[in-house]
Amino acid sequence: MKRAAAAIVFTIAGLVILLGFKTGRPPTANLASPGSTTAGPDVPTGTTRTATGPVVQTPFGAVQVQVISHGRHITNVTAVRLPNDTGYSQILSQTAGPQLRREVLAAQSAHIDAVSGATYTSDGYARSLQSALDQLHP
Repeated sequence: MKRAAAAIVFTIAGLVILLGFKTGRPPTANLASPGSTTAGPDVPTGTTRTATGPVVQTPFGAVQVQVISHGRHITNVTAVRLPNDTGYSQILSQTAGPQLRREVLAAQSAHIDAVSGATYTSDGYARSLQSALDQLHP
């Protein structure tokens, strides 16, 4: 009886995860204007700037990102806040946070792939990042 109950619980949990899976991509933005390969006149090439995006609420918790750029090159991005309300959220954030950071540094924009199993966190990360990039490069 215990095995049957455990099987039912795991089946329901799996269905909840599958039904909550979003297949869309997070919002996107590029630091450089379309077709541009150099920094615009608004941000000198040698200037290092930092901006923090807003807190974005997701169904699993808050996400907030801070970005550092040198001219129009993203040199670092840090998750100021990631979901951590439950043990599952904490584990997922520990995995998704570094992966999202690598995505941003490789893409040099908020145009990043969502982390499988952390779609809402990925979306919140991209939205907070986009806002921070907008602050750096209006």
